[in-house]
Amino acid sequence: MRHALKEMTAFTVLFLAISMAGHSYLMEGFRARTTGDFGDWNRIVNGRINADILVTGASRAQCGVDVLTLEDYFKKKCFNLALKGNSLSIQVARLKVYLKHNKAPEAIIQVVGRNMLRKPRAYNPGQFVPYLNEEEIYRPLSRISKHFILARYVPLYSFALLSPAFTVDAWQGLTGQEDPPQCNNGYCPVDMAWNRKSDIATVKKLYPHGIVDQITPEGKEAFEDLIRLCREKHIRLILVYAPGYYEFNDFVVNYREAKNLYHQYAQQYGLPLLDYSSAGITRQEDMFFNSQHLNYKGATRFSEELARDLGPILGPEGAGTDISEGKILTESP
Repeated sequence: MRHALKEMTAFTVLFLAISMAGHSYLMEGFRARTTGDFGDWNRIVNGRINADILVTGASRAQCGVDVLTLEDYFKKKCFNLALKGNSLSIQVARLKVYLKHNKAPEAIIQVVGRNMLRKPRAYNPGQFVPYLNEEEIYRPLSRISKHFILARYVPLYSFALLSPAFTVDAWQGLTGQEDPPQCNNGYCPVDMAWNRKSDIATVKKLYPHGIVDQITPEGKEAFEDLIRLCREKHIRLILVYAPGYYEFNDFVVNYREAKNLYHQYAQQYGLPLLDYSSAGITRQEDMFFNSQHLNYKGATRFSEELARDLGPILGPEGAGTDISEGKILTESP
């Protein structure tokens, strides 16, 4: 009996040792990545960005704001820190990790719009696993799902839980066989046309009574956290309401309420707000790849317009210029 117990203990110790070694080895593969989500995370935690201007937000920011256009206009280093599909609380957590390892930017352009104030949500969870030692991102993720707790402390748990593609990502990093980069400084354009009629018909079928824009206490708390963080770090915070195709707004039951909330925030906290919800681009079907997201052509056009409109705020190149017609600049003392 005692001999069997010793063998079981030895096997358990050996199994844990092999699991921990394998886990650490695979994690090094993620940390070696230079492209994709892992590549951007590695640039963040290794302090290799240090931008003067950051763009933050979700997918509308990631595929809609070309930071190279902003760089060319302002002659300052820009980076798109947006997180596709993730709630504002996770966006702010990513920003905190960024500020821990990089210098604070002069300004943050926060792209707002539909569902920005939604309940906490972690989209594409595998991208966070190699960086769960960063407390700033681990804390909010652990409140969203216990799986992040297990992924941090149990060797190989995340590889068993997630799809085989997760392991492939690690192996590609170890072997240097990465996919070609599809993003540039965090900006990920989508060069695709849109079938508007089919998309609108699908929305009508799926949501016959309309869509409700999520506005939650957690979302509001995350927004206030963002404001506090920017004030503590002396960062200029600028809100940009991203353009969406105008016809879709009719399906959002509380569209005006949600949009007006950002104007209220701008006035309450003294923040500049550029509102593109009624801009000319919102009526140009060929500028979108779906109702909420600009395609490559639209992002190029929008980014040029955004750079000009940011001129009076960020200057000095644009000092004295006017905000484009149809935009609203709100800034209380």
